[in-house]
Amino acid sequence: MQRFIFFFFVICLLLFAVAPSFAQDFWAYWGDGKGEVSSYRVVVPRYGEPREGFSVLVFVTEDISRSTRIKVESNAIPQNDRVPVLKLNRVVKFTTGLYDYSLMTSTFSSVNAELGRTPFEPLKISFSAQEWCGHVMQILMPQREQVELTLHSYFQSEGDQKRNIKLPANAAYEDNLPIWIRELNGDVLTTGQKRELQI
Repeated sequence: MQRFIFFFFVICLLLFAVAPSFAQDFWAYWGDGKGEVSSYRVVVPRYGEPREGFSVLVFVTEDISRSTRIKVESNAIPQNDRVPVLKLNRVVKFTTGLYDYSLMTSTFSSVNAELGRTPFEPLKISFSAQEWCGHVMQILMPQREQVELTLHSYFQSEGDQKRNIKLPANAAYEDNLPIWIRELNGDVLTTGQKRELQI
């Protein structure tokens, strides 16, 4: 799985390295109410074998509530509780031979600095998986020094969980990498620079 994550990161880095830099005027590009859609063929390791499938990445901006981390859809939410985010919905579908898997991850990265972190850090990550046995739903809510995890699973070994995980100082979220490497707030790394992260 670590090898898959590494290759996914390298592919994304190569793909987005050629994209124009929007750090100068983020809202001129992202504030038009439109989204960006990309699709890919993927290979996902599952049950000890590589499984071919496809993935769709959808990028769009929207506001979420700072207090609830839920999408703002009415004027009832005051301006000081609204946070503009770049949302990435990543859909992955593949077949294991007998039945299909459908995975979706939504990453909500704040456009501005929040929780004492730099811009384009996630404020919420939600994940759902559906397959013939059942389904799983997980939400991560980053806080200043920890992340709140909520899990609801069909499987007994996972069950229903709610817990907090302490964040290391060099924490990075795998699901946020396709946003992070776009360098929408300037260079992530300069030429020759190295940075050690804990995913």
